[in-house]
Amino acid sequence: MSTPESTTAYADLTRALDALAQIVQIDAPRHATLAEIARVCADLVPGAEAASITVIDDGTPRTEAFTDPLALTSDERQYESHEGPCLEAARDRSVVLVHDMATDPRWPDYAPAAAAAGVGSSLSIGLPEVKTFRGAVNLYSPLPEAFEDVSVEIGAALAGYAATALSSAAQYEALSQLALQLNEALKSRAVIDQAKGVLIAQRGCTPDEAFEILRRASQNYNRKLRDIAVGLVEGARRGHADGAADGSVDGAVDGQGR
Repeated sequence: MSTPESTTAYADLTRALDALAQIVQIDAPRHATLAEIARVCADLVPGAEAASITVIDDGTPRTEAFTDPLALTSDERQYESHEGPCLEAARDRSVVLVHDMATDPRWPDYAPAAAAAGVGSSLSIGLPEVKTFRGAVNLYSPLPEAFEDVSVEIGAALAGYAATALSSAAQYEALSQLALQLNEALKSRAVIDQAKGVLIAQRGCTPDEAFEILRRASQNYNRKLRDIAVGLVEGARRGHADGAADGSVDGAVDGQGR
């Protein structure tokens, strides 16, 4: 038979999962995704007053989202001392619960400083298996004994969705970056083809010979081939008599400033 507490916890969990499911479905930038995850965690995990998300990428931990300065300060103290619940949870993909920060002996450098800064208890939950990084959802309270079994249950479910959302965000960022690179590559290809056309028309050379002229100019002047092509095309459009209009690569470079 369910109790009022368990019914409320289930309703909170359902709301949390629905909220994070919406995040996963939206191609939002990484920072926006993480900020929303942290907000949901702080709002819906019983006992939590502040939340943060730690990500360890290339061995370096950092806080990528937080809801309160208390969470950020506590995270950074752990990074500085190289110990603490969020680091342990992230590295081991485990659940680390601190009932009373003032009396917990596990982290002699971090715990006293955190307690003095106002952390009474904390709950860190490592993100499930994600190939590209490790991380943890961190929950903080100024009160001791703030987190119960239901906090762990809901926090663990949120961490699972957080990992999925993070993977989606990482994929989105990677695809966005690739799209930018491809766009730049297409622009470069287009202007290089135009420059080859100028050389072919003015010198009567073949496309391969035109490209070789551009390539040699790029090496000789230590400039990107695309920049050489842009100068040549712009010079031809302006109809300069100093050489750019008649297909002179030297004139194109001079027109841009060597």
